Amino acid sequence: TASNPRTKVFKNKYGGGVLGAIKTGFEETKEDYVVVFMADLSEDPEYINDMIEKTKEGYDIVCGSRYMQGGKQIGGPKLKAFLSRMAGLSLHLLTGIPTLDISNSFKLYSRKALKSITIESTGGFEIGMEVVVKAYFKRYKITEVPVIWREREKGMSKFKFSKWLPRYLWWYWYALSNKWLGGLLIAEK
Repeated sequence: TASNPRTKVFKNKYGGGVLGAIKTGFEETKEDYVVVFMADLSEDPEYINDMIEKTKEGYDIVCGSRYMQGGKQIGGPKLKAFLSRMAGLSLHLLTGIPTLDISNSFKLYSRKALKSITIESTGGFEIGMEVVVKAYFKRYKITEVPVIWREREKGMSKFKFSKWLPRYLWWYWYALSNKWLGGLLIAEK
């Protein structure tokens, strides 16, 4: 739990960048569950306890949600926040994916779900959206817990809105295709 963490540090074996760091963490950890958590403390690590409680109810993926009741976003670019909120809400309504915050990277994943998914992301933070979308269509149990996200006070974010927006849109289309076109246009490798 967050109050008694067993933290391991791994060198990014893919060279650099957030995608490589997350993939390294997925591959190097051997625990039953993996949490992707931002080191800038944009969310309180105590939320991990809430995520772990959901695993006891049988959930494979637990998403930290800024947009569900009890969640909140404080700060950050308004356009990015609006697009993120609309993407989560519309995917929830159009596909049934059980999170309102598909784009938040703060998530807990079961090892079982991760092992069943081929990661195809090439950019960065969209990896979280990819895993949730693919896990949903593989019928893994997904839920969310409310979190409060705060814009960092120091340093620079690694999130590149204009660079990563097309990659988020790819996984958005992937979800819609699999729901409404039976995956005819897009299928996992």
